[in-house]
Amino acid sequence: MFLSNAAIDVLRRQPKKNDNPFVFSSDMVGRPIQSIQQVWQRVRAEANLDGVRLHDLRHSFASFAAANGASLPIIGRMLGHSTPLTTQRYAHLVQDPVRDANEAVGAAIGQLMCQTTSGSAPVASCVC
Repeated sequence: MFLSNAAIDVLRRQPKKNDNPFVFSSDMVGRPIQSIQQVWQRVRAEANLDGVRLHDLRHSFASFAAANGASLPIIGRMLGHSTPLTTQRYAHLVQDPVRDANEAVGAAIGQLMCQTTSGSAPVASCVC
């Protein structure tokens, strides 16, 4: 799994307990927390995120990745999926970036088709 520099910075800023080396430590000396559910309930309450599940955070992460042009194989690697089929459920997220890229390429080709070189007329199918 990978962590971004921003995520690493957040983890580094977490308060540390002198008797516990874990970032997310329990009240027991030298032990990590056993379940994140109680912490997640507090976070949801403070952030007014009723009904938001931890898995929703993964989905949002995948959505941001897709919106920024990441491919399904890249998204799958970032999420730690072992097979492309697992990542396939996020396919709907990459449709808008694919559509946007398709429109950009089409517009660029359209502009090239409309350009005249050496005084020749534009291509007949040009919509300039």
